[in-house]
Amino acid sequence: MADFRGTGRIRSAAAAVRGSLRHVRSYCLKGITVVNKKMLPKWSRFVGHYRSPIAATAIAVLGVGAVAIGGHQYVKAHMVDYYRVYVKGVPVGTISSSAKVEHWLSAKEAELDRADTSLLQALDGNQVTYRLERAYKARPGDEQTLAALAGKVTTHPIGVEVRIEGKTVGIVRDRATAEELLDKIKHQYVPKDAKLAFAEAEAEDSAAAAQQPRVRTMALSATVGAKKPATTAQTPKTPEHLVTSVDFVEKVDLQEVALGDGTLTDPDLLYERLTEDRPSPMLNVQSVEQVTQDEVIEATIEYKKSDDIRAGQSKMIRQGRDGKKRVTYRLVKTNGDLAEEEIVSEQILEKPVSTIILKGTKVIPGEGSGKFIWPVIGHRITSYLGERWGRMHNGIDMVGRSNIMAADDGVVEYAGYKSGGLGNMVIIDHKNGFKTVYGHMRSIKVKKGQIVEQGETIGIMGSTGHSTGTHLHFEIHLDGKLKNPTSYL
Repeated sequence: MADFRGTGRIRSAAAAVRGSLRHVRSYCLKGITVVNKKMLPKWSRFVGHYRSPIAATAIAVLGVGAVAIGGHQYVKAHMVDYYRVYVKGVPVGTISSSAKVEHWLSAKEAELDRADTSLLQALDGNQVTYRLERAYKARPGDEQTLAALAGKVTTHPIGVEVRIEGKTVGIVRDRATAEELLDKIKHQYVPKDAKLAFAEAEAEDSAAAAQQPRVRTMALSATVGAKKPATTAQTPKTPEHLVTSVDFVEKVDLQEVALGDGTLTDPDLLYERLTEDRPSPMLNVQSVEQVTQDEVIEATIEYKKSDDIRAGQSKMIRQGRDGKKRVTYRLVKTNGDLAEEEIVSEQILEKPVSTIILKGTKVIPGEGSGKFIWPVIGHRITSYLGERWGRMHNGIDMVGRSNIMAADDGVVEYAGYKSGGLGNMVIIDHKNGFKTVYGHMRSIKVKKGQIVEQGETIGIMGSTGHSTGTHLHFEIHLDGKLKNPTSYL
């Protein structure tokens, strides 16, 4: 490297350079640059005299620039992003990724959920925050920071609040306890012989499916795994009883809440409180059931007149045969008590064959034809004949217009009040083996021994006797035996 001796020599060299530069002139004549020839010898002598110092200086400048650029790139390449972690505003350490903290928090929540304690705990919300930072070759302390979190984060006791129509009625330990309590309330109103059309979904028979958590539903636990029997065209020996839905009348919500004083409601006491009848339960259960059973279609009797038979005499020329039908009822119950009943389907299994009887042509006053009309205009059946949950219903109940009519010609056998039963009632003898009964009338329009014609008003619909509301109770008897009115109307 050249040795510059003294600053004066350097200043002289610089002055010489400036002087030479001032003598450089450019002239442009027709595109040709003309340089002052007097300047060239001085410039040449300057360059030749200071060639080594100039070269050394240039190399030094280039070297420093290269080092500066290379150092900047090196530092930039080794800058590291990390997060400073805070708990309630207090720094606890650094972490390479916020996802590691979130994973730790999730694992901590799961650990708290699995804890076998009388009270469950939950992490306080929004207590952990982060700030993104960057430093040269930074080394975040992941393990130390996660270990510090264990001693810094705080928890609070929680429970599951049971709400009915928005009103809190109790707080239990967890959602499983609440759902078990609600299932228990529902289960008490399901008939023991009934099958359920809903249940928890069965896990698939594979290792992967076995590892998936099962989803709890409001289905009754007693029916989990029950299989629906295959339906056939054969006549079932016993009625098929299926519960299609069970739900609460009131809106029920379950909500996880923080416990201020850490007090929980005893599930057994809460059960008694919700089901206590005073005058009605706080929580009511509505169930929809489907009952399918085979019923007899009684053979009808056809009467044909014959001039060969004397009046009052008859002759059977064909013996009838009962048929069969499969009937499905839809029952709506509230707390196990029947609130609504309707027929949703009927299937004829065997058609009945009617009995044919020849009768004399002479008309006897009060003798019926054996063909009945509906005793109420605009009728709607509200209950059918047959066994109904522990007792026998001996006829059919119907509502419609208030006037009650004689179903066929006949003679009034009874017209009056019977306490504790059908109340105001009328019995008509149709003089052909048939008798019809009309009960619960508000008022009676006929007298005993009176001859009535088919369609004639015999009373007004009411709710006397043992009755739950205004309707007509109607029965048909043949030769002293109770018959199903729907087979003759």
